[in-house]
Amino acid sequence: MTTLYRLLTEEDTSAFCHKVSDALAKGWELYGDPTYAFDHGTGVMRCAQAVIKRVETPYTPDMKLGAGYGSAIQRRGGIVIQKEL
Repeated sequence: MTTLYRLLTEEDTSAFCHKVSDALAKGWELYGDPTYAFDHGTGVMRCAQAVIKRVETPYTPDMKLGAGYGSAIQRRGGIVIQKEL
């Protein structure tokens, strides 16, 4: 079993809550406490929450974790299959 890790970040608005809620609805679990920091570049507070997901797919560096809420790329007989986690 593989444990996947993501760090969700967003400005301190309802968009962050929706992002975390969406990840939870897709099977990700909270990992640790949320954090907050001031973004000097934009002048706003930013939130971060780590999430993990346990999957049967063996980990490879080809797994796409940054776009959306994660997907796995599996190679079966030379065919690449990508699926949402």
